Amino acid sequence: MNNFKKKNNIILIIFSIFFTFYSILSNADRIENKNQEFPMELSDLPIEELMNVSLEVGTKNSTLFKDIPGIITIIGEKEIKNSGARDLIDVLMQVPGFTFASDVEGVVSLGFRGIWAYEGKVLLLWNGHELNEALYGTVQLGRRYPVDHINRIEVMRGPGSVIYGGFAELAVINIVTKNADDLNGLETTVNYGQMGNTLGGRNLSLSYGKRWDDWSISLQTFYSQGQRSNQTYFDSNGDSYNFSGNSRLNSGLINLDLSYKDLDFKLFSNIYHTLERDGVSKNISVPVQNDFNQTSASLSYRLKISKDLQFKPYLYYSSQAPWRATYPDEVNEQSGIPYDRTVSRTNFGAEFNWNLTSFLSWTAGAELNQYLATTKIPERFYNNLSNISYSDTILLNQIMIQSSIANFTVGLRYINNSIYGSNLVPRAGLTKSIESWNFKLLYSNAYRAPTFENFNTNLNIQPEKTSNIEFEVIKNINKISNISFNIFKLNIKDPIIYTNLNDQDVYLNYKKTGSIGFELQHRVQSKGQYLLTSYSFSSALKNEVDIYSTSDPTQLVGVSKHKFTILANQKILWENLFFSPSIAWLSSKKGNSWDNQNKVFSMVDQPAVLLVNLYFTQKDIVFKDLDLGFGVMNLLDSQYGYTQAYNAIHSPIPGYGREYLTRINYSLSL
Repeated sequence: MNNFKKKNNIILIIFSIFFTFYSILSNADRIENKNQEFPMELSDLPIEELMNVSLEVGTKNSTLFKDIPGIITIIGEKEIKNSGARDLIDVLMQVPGFTFASDVEGVVSLGFRGIWAYEGKVLLLWNGHELNEALYGTVQLGRRYPVDHINRIEVMRGPGSVIYGGFAELAVINIVTKNADDLNGLETTVNYGQMGNTLGGRNLSLSYGKRWDDWSISLQTFYSQGQRSNQTYFDSNGDSYNFSGNSRLNSGLINLDLSYKDLDFKLFSNIYHTLERDGVSKNISVPVQNDFNQTSASLSYRLKISKDLQFKPYLYYSSQAPWRATYPDEVNEQSGIPYDRTVSRTNFGAEFNWNLTSFLSWTAGAELNQYLATTKIPERFYNNLSNISYSDTILLNQIMIQSSIANFTVGLRYINNSIYGSNLVPRAGLTKSIESWNFKLLYSNAYRAPTFENFNTNLNIQPEKTSNIEFEVIKNINKISNISFNIFKLNIKDPIIYTNLNDQDVYLNYKKTGSIGFELQHRVQSKGQYLLTSYSFSSALKNEVDIYSTSDPTQLVGVSKHKFTILANQKILWENLFFSPSIAWLSSKKGNSWDNQNKVFSMVDQPAVLLVNLYFTQKDIVFKDLDLGFGVMNLLDSQYGYTQAYNAIHSPIPGYGREYLTRINYSLSL
């Protein structure tokens, strides 16, 4: 009871701080409206200028935020740095619609708008490199990607398949790292976190960027060691172990961007080692290391034929080796069950952007993709060979029309897959600004062909198709605040779902699933200080995937229907000291779990959770551009578990416990 009162008192204090922030910001001096071009830090801009930030996400052509045919969230470098975020999980927890759940073998990834989006339903881009691996379409998260390298994150909350392809079925996360101009010298960051008596995480980032006449280079490196949690995990039999020392998350990354005039070369390499004992259903007696590795490179040339006409040919190659491990046999742990398969993608294409008139622009593209999967283990593919391949040909057309009535966008993607034939994917958008109001009405389809391991287990599997309709309204309340509200309805036909059939792993097409809901955001900012709040709600819609179903037809397994977040930043006490508290509240969810009191494994209601973070940043601590950050994440030490997002026999994976953080960042201009 005393602990309950203590937590309530802490919560009351934190909310008092937020209301104080709001009061200060609401009475802050007004900012003059100046023409500020991106990449000026978002939190420094007047609210009305946010609508005029130019982005390429959702169009692949520089387009004003207010005219992009998509529901867009932008997260700036300062918002990420000030919050104390350790990884993408911390950052995306503040974005409406995103939640996190688990699969098997210690893996955590994304859910979006009430749907388990792990396998090929949300596209993650890092400077144009696709991070979804092409065997299953998955992305693994947890202390993997360095948030210190990021200039901004552009999130398209809605399908982007017309522009980006099948993995952009529900959303696109486009990460843009610091370029040569952003760095203009050297930058280094050291982070350390402690969870109880266990290492939380420690990492080192080194970056260099410089421009000389027609040349520019940015080189970023990162090495990290960490743990998933310091909490105890119970499997479906009630056997337990502590994640301390058994949930290692180690990552190494190199990111290079080298340019000469309009010729650009990019290189990305990431090695991600995880350690797990949770297996697929019951605990393994010895830890198993999983490797998720990727190396990719691209070469492109932007040919400016005229002021209004650009042509960009490009070549892209990626090699990935996900899920590489040797698993102990469940009967005889002395023998091993290896998994070692690689997948490569070779992509050649061209983009064409033409502003035909002051009110009409045309984007077109053509692309040829060749995919090859190779197995290095005795178990062959379905064709009894050690490799399988397929290709697809893509044509893209999109027209944007600006008029006094409204702005219209119409797009169409043609896909010819060597296995699944041809398909057309359309999109349409209407945007309109009226003084301080902005409106968007959007319709889009998405198409995702089965990946290698999808059709390797089932030759009869078919592509899944999504339709989505959205409406958004944004109102600039005054020069320092705005509010946005959007509703959505999405349907997935023939969803590709993993299941176990007759003790065999297999992917099947179920009939349909979907969700409906709304998202609300309020932003107050003045001179780099801000208060950001959001609320998101989703409800299952016409779900006919039995392993997603719960006793509540409006809620799918492992998903919270409600999420409320707050992120603030405020100067306090003296010059250059900033305080940045954040809150994420997620409502109860349903999932399978071991009940240690009643000694039973079953589908239960897992309670709502409140995550509270407090972070301080002292800028220019000894001399200019030397910053010190310190704080505590998960202040209340909430028992937040990543629930398995389908009805199987795996308990929730424990999340980060209370973690004390220290960060030192130094930038040296050269």
